[in-house]
Amino acid sequence: MKRILLSLFLLAFSAPAYAIEFDLPLHCSPGKDCFIQNFVDTAPGRRYNDYHCGYLSYDKHDGTDFRLPNYVAMEKGVDVVAAADGVIRATRDGVDDVNYSTIDPAKVKDIECGNGVVIDHVGGYQTQYCHLKKGSVKVLRNTKVKRGDVIGQVGLSGKTEFPHVHFAVRLNKKIIDPFTGFEPEITCDTNVTRTSLWSKNAAAALVYQPTALLSYGFTSVPPQAETARKGQNSEKEIPINATNIIFWVDIMGTQKGDKLTMKLVSPNGKELTVHDREFKTNSAVQFIYIGKTNKNIGLWPKGNYFGKVKLERPDESGKTTTIIDQTYPLSVY
Repeated sequence: MKRILLSLFLLAFSAPAYAIEFDLPLHCSPGKDCFIQNFVDTAPGRRYNDYHCGYLSYDKHDGTDFRLPNYVAMEKGVDVVAAADGVIRATRDGVDDVNYSTIDPAKVKDIECGNGVVIDHVGGYQTQYCHLKKGSVKVLRNTKVKRGDVIGQVGLSGKTEFPHVHFAVRLNKKIIDPFTGFEPEITCDTNVTRTSLWSKNAAAALVYQPTALLSYGFTSVPPQAETARKGQNSEKEIPINATNIIFWVDIMGTQKGDKLTMKLVSPNGKELTVHDREFKTNSAVQFIYIGKTNKNIGLWPKGNYFGKVKLERPDESGKTTTIIDQTYPLSVY
């Protein structure tokens, strides 16, 4: 009886036969210079899960957030493109690029998408592209676009705290998760047959990545997350008379139980400082730095210093997997 009920459940929520495929909605290389910060929420109620039963989502999130590593990448310009052929249904431009956490929420009331574009596609499909850069929207309502046509650039407009494009898919006005073909809040069960809406090339590029090192840098002054993400705490060289040598990292998707080790190493291989941490909760992004002062050193010895970062993740059996293991050089002159 239980098997019959399960079969009926899956039949009721099985994905329809899709006749459309979507390419990546922006010009980037996933896992290298762009990352998926949030997926469609697949968990019912107040819980949340991504389609992989992971934690890259939040309650009732209805799209896929393709984020850039920092503001520097946004300022350089990353094109957002039509994921498939269609007709422009709506556009908005003129909303400032600003971190939502720093402004009065009333300023983006009813325009939470910020600068955006909506495209109608064949078969009742529709895609929406939110948080585009102010002044970047290049298309007009009721005009046709082809797959890959530039429609704007990744920005920070509307209700957002990091540069990204929120890509939403609808079928007959209902949200669909492009990774599964299902409506949200049905299942993240990896045993359920799915019908991905991504093209072959897009699907190959969109390997599930729950954790990533977004950015890193060295600085001689204590950094703040926001200024570091704007490129203001990234020094290629530090003088020997600097007060501090500081190494920072910005990590997406740390999970409960993850163990982080950061080190600052001198030219002769001596560890100047070591920081160990075990994360107690899941986190969307963690900005962390370590450093050493020259109070008892005088001048720093010249040469190449190194910042090292390692993130390890234990599984339920106790086996540990290394997620991040990177070493970065710094010239002190």
